[in-house]
Amino acid sequence: MAVTLRELRTFWRQVKSYAGDGGRCPAAPGGMTMPVDPELLDGDFIHAHSSGPGRVEVHGAVTSTQDVARGCLPNLADGDAIFAELQSKGRGQRGNAWEGGAFCGLCVSVVWHFARARDTEGLPVALGAALARELGALGAREVSLKWPNDLYLRDRKLCGILVESAVTRQGACAIVGVGINITPGVGTQYAYLQQEISMGRNEAAAMLLGCLRGALAAFRSDGLSPYRETIDRCDRLYGQMVTVRQGRGQLRGIARGIDAHGALILDIHGRATPVSFGHVTSAASPR
Repeated sequence: MAVTLRELRTFWRQVKSYAGDGGRCPAAPGGMTMPVDPELLDGDFIHAHSSGPGRVEVHGAVTSTQDVARGCLPNLADGDAIFAELQSKGRGQRGNAWEGGAFCGLCVSVVWHFARARDTEGLPVALGAALARELGALGAREVSLKWPNDLYLRDRKLCGILVESAVTRQGACAIVGVGINITPGVGTQYAYLQQEISMGRNEAAAMLLGCLRGALAAFRSDGLSPYRETIDRCDRLYGQMVTVRQGRGQLRGIARGIDAHGALILDIHGRATPVSFGHVTSAASPR
């Protein structure tokens, strides 16, 4: 059920009051699920425990962190991060809604500047690979990257990445939005981080932000090269027959990896065809 920004802001005021006086936590609006005792985000903790440059802002209820970041872009520097507890219009690739329970996950947008807009080509793949590598190092098993922007834990989606571009006085800018499920509450069709790693929301937020900042810096200087091994190892689609929908058309072929520019390579009747955009479905990843 859709929830309006006004409803979320009212709910957020109630939650803050609950956190202050120890009363009973209010029910989430619109049938949203939420933990019995939610862990609220602490911007000071996240800033102190995350690596890399940049400031941290934590908002209550917003339309989306991407909207907030875009609205104050002239005042944001590399690595500045916008977190929000609640989103009324969180979005993913192709404008799809990002689903999430109240206080069950994280949504953040991070800003990073590039010389030219085309320098961000392949960035979602690099960020996905960086997160897959980080989660694997922390103990998560069977983390895979579904081109171009989703992370899976075994056979369920864990995380989505959205990269939007903007132009500022400093040049091109990437606004990187990430949504990741931390605790149960978003439906059994999704994975959540605590299935594999014992980590609260604030600790996960610091880890996520540090990983994103490091990956953005590495990508600006070296492109996909630092993540080549991880991309090849974690490629969820490799060897599968897939369908790539592009507007009203579609391509169908066997996925043969991801090239140096972040494009999906499709084997279409024996011919290698690079695909730079589109929504992919396969038997293993039907969504």
